[in-house]
Amino acid sequence: MAVSSLGDFAITGEFVYTVIDWRNGIRGPVNVIGQGMDVSTDQQCRDLLDDLEAGRWEISHRNRVPLDLLDTDES
Repeated sequence: MAVSSLGDFAITGEFVYTVIDWRNGIRGPVNVIGQGMDVSTDQQCRDLLDDLEAGRWEISHRNRVPLDLLDTDES
């Protein structure tokens, strides 16, 4: 596992994540200091989703980007 430093903040957990907001067409990390979030278990992912839906956290305004989705339907 490689850990990179973000100033005084280190990445939390083994996985890199992004939150996708289909309704608003954005994606990005949550708005916690350092954007570190441990999402290494299904329960941690469910807890993060619960916090997002309850409005306790949101996608970072500073680090969000627009969704750029492609239709790859090759049927």
